[in-house]
Amino acid sequence: MKEPQVYEAYSTLKPDLAILAFVTDIIPEKLLAVPSLGTICYHPSILPRHRGASAINWALIQGDTRTGLTIFWVDKGIDTGPILLQKEVEIKPEDTTGSVYFNKLFPMGVDAMVEAVELIKQGKTPRIPQDDSKATYEPPCDDRVASVNFEKPIRDIYNLIRGCDPQPGAYTTYQGKR
Repeated sequence: MKEPQVYEAYSTLKPDLAILAFVTDIIPEKLLAVPSLGTICYHPSILPRHRGASAINWALIQGDTRTGLTIFWVDKGIDTGPILLQKEVEIKPEDTTGSVYFNKLFPMGVDAMVEAVELIKQGKTPRIPQDDSKATYEPPCDDRVASVNFEKPIRDIYNLIRGCDPQPGAYTTYQGKR
């Protein structure tokens, strides 16, 4: 995305709007500015909480009882742009990262993106600044996070297991074996 030929090819398309979802790379700012109406992105949390790559995992790991999604205007930061719209859902005690995503946030996200595009078409495009004082960033949820520490309270262990299901999968070691 940083190569000059990518920018040139993209610019010749003259897009009106760019729509992004679950972006794991930082898009160069000059690419974000190409669409005449801007660039919007789906993020699976109520921003500014849980900015970063593993938002759903961390909502469960940290014991949140509500989460949701944000459609926001992309800027040069990581999940920092102004908010276009947000939707919330309950996290139930039996939910996992997989159930929250597949049963709640994915279908809601499709509808929310359609709603966002309609708002843009109608010229009703909120740009609500995020309150950076409430922002949280967590690292990617991977094996470095997913190891169960049995000295922690049972609620923390339970939330870690739910938050790592289906990926990366919580684990422990016993006598040196995983």
